[in-house]
Amino acid sequence: MTPILHPFQADLYARVRDACARHRIVVVQAATGAGKTVWASYLTRQAYDKGNSVLFIVHRRRLVDQISDRLRDFEVPHGVIMRGDHYDRNHTIQVASRDTLLSRCVRNEWIGMPEAKVVIVDEAHHSHDQNSEYRRILERYPTAIILLLSATPVGPDGSGMGPWAEAIECAAPTSQLVHDGFLCRVDCYVPDRKRRGKKYVRGIAGDLVESWKQYGENRPTVLFCTRVQHSLDAVEAYKAAGITAVHMDADTPDDERDQAFADVAAGRIKIVSNVGIVGEGVDVPELGCCQLYCEVNSRVKFLQAAGRIMRPAEGKTYGILIDHSGAVYRHGFPDEDTEWTLTGNVNEAFAKKHDNGQTAQALYCRICEMVYHGGDTCPRCGRAPQKPPKSIFTPPPMKPRNEILIEAERANGDSHVYAKDEKIKHWLRCLAVASNKESTFGMASQIYRRKYNAWPGDDFPCMPQRGQGQAKVKDIYPNFGKRRA
Repeated sequence: MTPILHPFQADLYARVRDACARHRIVVVQAATGAGKTVWASYLTRQAYDKGNSVLFIVHRRRLVDQISDRLRDFEVPHGVIMRGDHYDRNHTIQVASRDTLLSRCVRNEWIGMPEAKVVIVDEAHHSHDQNSEYRRILERYPTAIILLLSATPVGPDGSGMGPWAEAIECAAPTSQLVHDGFLCRVDCYVPDRKRRGKKYVRGIAGDLVESWKQYGENRPTVLFCTRVQHSLDAVEAYKAAGITAVHMDADTPDDERDQAFADVAAGRIKIVSNVGIVGEGVDVPELGCCQLYCEVNSRVKFLQAAGRIMRPAEGKTYGILIDHSGAVYRHGFPDEDTEWTLTGNVNEAFAKKHDNGQTAQALYCRICEMVYHGGDTCPRCGRAPQKPPKSIFTPPPMKPRNEILIEAERANGDSHVYAKDEKIKHWLRCLAVASNKESTFGMASQIYRRKYNAWPGDDFPCMPQRGQGQAKVKDIYPNFGKRRA
């Protein structure tokens, strides 16, 4: 049965259609879980019926599969441009992996760019940077209508996508979607900072596993960490407590990620701990709990994390946020509305309103550690709100690099000295990532530099020879990327 748009989606479609009559590049904002894929598939169906060609661009393999499935629901014949799939150029509708387009059509020009009168970009905030890979693709379509889909259509610093983008149309605000049942409300808990385990994040409160046992209701959970090693440590802590858990990061192969999400949906795994993977583009409605075991430095990132648990599912009426960093005190509640614009800075605008008392007041229950708004008593235990612990309300200053510290690192003056063999091992992982992306030694070096703020040593194994910096890793070392280094 062909899906039918909800009224708020139909209203958004009408407004975007009108905007496209006046502007070429239009931002389309809708909250995580509001059905952007369904909406875009409906729009694609309308374009197909009118004989218009459409190119749908996404940046992850899993998203290609999701969009392809939804287009089939709308009975839209389409081709797929992705490594491992046969490219059928006869279709007027194409769903493409960004990296495959770059490799086949931009860098090597093995095939021509697919024809498109309309280009739809999913997770389009990645195109904010004018030097981004998305922009390299989109500049090949100087006359096409470009629709930029995102729940958070701003750059990493919170700045809007204008003046490059010419117009913005937003779906119904989050508060309305929660009220109408299209999104789940989120119950927030902030564990007391005084309870810490042996390994902890600076400025992070509460025991990771015990807090989940107390508040997580045994729900499928996504855990956010900022460093791979600490995510791995968290997984081991859960397993030691008899709780099924799995880790994923940028090096985790796509098939392992897909299997992990399938296991979560089936109830075989309770905890998915991740570093930079589950913050966007993950459609797993079964996720019912989110743990923030890391500092969150902006409202945009806070919304991206909390959005993972706001999708409705059978038997699920609300999500649970276990906020070990007290981010809710600084960035507001997940169901508060955000004013998205093409100009200005969303993070700064919300922070200013928050500091001026124009956002929802955070009320704290010292007994059950719930943080809530809009009521006189705690929704969980019925007690009157109390003043939160001072350490929660004013968290200690964080190091700019925003990294987790363990006891051994703290004893060394908050600085960790990496052994050379550890740096070499990370360099080999960087090569594997670059090889999997069919990219160059230069990309591997940049990944390495982001962690150590220095380039890999000249005496490291598998370093490129003079003049090979822009060579593809797999062309020089074919074995990299077949398995994680």
